[in-house]
Amino acid sequence: MSDEPVLDALAALLVRRRTTDGRPYVVGVTGVDTAGKSRMAERLRTVLHARGVPVAVVHVDDFHRPRAERYDSTLPAPRQYYELSIDFARLVAEVLAPLRTDGVLHRSVAALDLPSDEWRTVRHDIGPGTVVILEGVFLYRAEVRPYVDLFVHLDVGEDTVLERARQRDLPTQGAEVMRKYADKYLPAQRAYLEEHPPRELAHVVIDNSRWEEPVVRVWPGRSRAVLFDLWKTLVPLPEELKRRTFEATAAALGQHPGDLADVWKRTREKRETGPFAAYLDWLRDEVAGAWSPAQAEEAAATRRRLHGEAFATPLPGAVEAVAAAGRLGLRTALVSNCASDVREMVRGSAFAGRFDELLLSAETGVMKPDPELFRTAAVRLGVPPEACLFVGDGTDGELDGAVAAGMTAVLVECGEPRSWTGPRIASLPELTDLLITDLAKG
Repeated sequence: MSDEPVLDALAALLVRRRTTDGRPYVVGVTGVDTAGKSRMAERLRTVLHARGVPVAVVHVDDFHRPRAERYDSTLPAPRQYYELSIDFARLVAEVLAPLRTDGVLHRSVAALDLPSDEWRTVRHDIGPGTVVILEGVFLYRAEVRPYVDLFVHLDVGEDTVLERARQRDLPTQGAEVMRKYADKYLPAQRAYLEEHPPRELAHVVIDNSRWEEPVVRVWPGRSRAVLFDLWKTLVPLPEELKRRTFEATAAALGQHPGDLADVWKRTREKRETGPFAAYLDWLRDEVAGAWSPAQAEEAAATRRRLHGEAFATPLPGAVEAVAAAGRLGLRTALVSNCASDVREMVRGSAFAGRFDELLLSAETGVMKPDPELFRTAAVRLGVPPEACLFVGDGTDGELDGAVAAGMTAVLVECGEPRSWTGPRIASLPELTDLLITDLAKG
């Protein structure tokens, strides 16, 4: 595995989808100018090579026509770019068609060096079973599409295109190149993408706005989701912290902990299926307490502060696992039995903004292991339960509840013995590998 989950998932998908008859498998990596096609192709080549997969890269830019043939003043500039820049007929005749008919390619082809407008020779030696990465613009054209087994579209906005052009092309080509982007390249790409919608033609769509963090937007097969438990799965909750928090909360209410311990323990469900402030009001009447609204607010603030200590030190790999799931194009949810103050704790932690949905028992009025809570999560995520994976430490019978709702449940071993016959992982960093294996099935 590399340190990039999206590349690992893409490589795993290609390995699984490779034909068994020995024919090369052609992957079209495409997108607008500066989308990062060459960079993605090279990174993917490196990952596949590390897996022992034979791989070759074919650059569409090598099939540019000479400068004298690329310009025709009778055509608008965008049409010149789309129709005249690249000799797709030669690409098909010299590379793609022979690969399809012969299953191998051993030949030298003429390639144009754009800066000098001079020809050079590029040798292609592609054997049986090779993954051929074809990278370049306009790959959805009718003459190319039949020869591509899987399309990967790199999606970037026009602002990103122009910023990258300023960084890459402006220093070497001068201000004229920015005019070409405005008057030629971008208008041509707009018209092309309108006629060839990537989300209809591509098998995989990746948001490549940030080189270092590509994000999957479209993936073969049905939508998928990952649901995470909170306490002892993502965030530690040691008994010492629970004890210290309870004692400090009691002190803020002006109560001896021993006076509240029994009723506090017996009424967890009441505390975690409604607003915490309402619970404190009920508790005051139940124990004939005399704390003021200000003391109740102080008690709530004390809980948030102390439990917030746990959020400040998530379990190893927790934030990374949630982030990786999102970048792999999976919908994510936090499903927790907890008091109503947890939403604020999440908002102030490293998990802020990383979940598509938060289902907290204090807000839903339903606690795990009730399957209804898991079904509600699936509905909110827009994913059927059978396409959902729940990950937790097994507290409160949550794994059985997820399975009863139709989900797959994975136990994260937290050091406490759990009887579980389903899938399990020793730690959260293993989850990404599990997700990649599932995504490779398409």
